[in-house]
Amino acid sequence: METNDKPGVSDYSLFYDNKRVFVANAFRYLQKATAFDPQFGPAWIALGHVLSIQDDSDGALAAYRTAARLMPASHMPFIYSGMEYARLNLISHAIKYLTLAREIAAWDPTPLYELGVLSYQAGDLETAGIYFQKALEELKP
Repeated sequence: METNDKPGVSDYSLFYDNKRVFVANAFRYLQKATAFDPQFGPAWIALGHVLSIQDDSDGALAAYRTAARLMPASHMPFIYSGMEYARLNLISHAIKYLTLAREIAAWDPTPLYELGVLSYQAGDLETAGIYFQKALEELKP
């Protein structure tokens, strides 16, 4: 039986095992947190992130919708929903949610950046450049 004594391989294996344990622990903790205080929107966002990492897009989107309902003035649940739809390659939904996030918080360049990423991935480099440039301009003091 061969063993691989390269430090990089063993470090990666340790990282991967730790990541799995961390995600599982985070999932259990956030399930308890949302059950204990179902009105705490940030816990729903965090739960959505963990579900997304686990490739449970339906669960992640449901968690983001709950967060959006609990935090109507926040644009963050819409950004994360848009990013999740983009991950699923549902571009029209992603654009819809990112545009909504932009309408709620015109001061945040994150939706512009994400729209630029979508444009870049679609091969529309000109539009991507416009979005990226706008996002950079908004970062200037």
